[in-house]
Amino acid sequence: MNRKQRVTVWIMGITSAVAFLCGAFATTAASATPAARHLPKIQTAPSGWHSSSWKVRPRAVYFGGGASCSGPSSRHLSWVRYGNNTAYARGQVWVDYAVPACGGGHWARAVLYFYGVYFHSGPGRNFGNARVYYWTHHGKKVPYVGTGGRFFIMSNGDWTWNYPKS
Repeated sequence: MNRKQRVTVWIMGITSAVAFLCGAFATTAASATPAARHLPKIQTAPSGWHSSSWKVRPRAVYFGGGASCSGPSSRHLSWVRYGNNTAYARGQVWVDYAVPACGGGHWARAVLYFYGVYFHSGPGRNFGNARVYYWTHHGKKVPYVGTGGRFFIMSNGDWTWNYPKS
């Protein structure tokens, strides 16, 4: 085999390998998309069942129920787990202690747990419940202010909270 033939065989081998790898990556990407399509969605803003605010692995969730400055909200969510039955994220929540609302507050380190998968014709599969905890300035993990940390989706498709029983 002369040098020209060796180079030709080498180029054909490299071309075949590249084609194989491109096909493998395309297959992997294509198979990942349908799986994500079937994961439950999370309502990210109070806009009802038939809106575009239902997302898989959102970066922020506004739970509503108040002026935009004081309503329970989260940001910078990083998903530790996002499965078919539960989801767990780390991020920040807005903690507003002021009376009246919007008088002051701060962003606090938080964890959010989503669970209870339901089906609705609008978003399809969706998480209907959430638990939200944050860390105080003293390093204590506590349920979200005034809600006992519990949120759920109402019949209109928006978040609300269960107040703790006294």
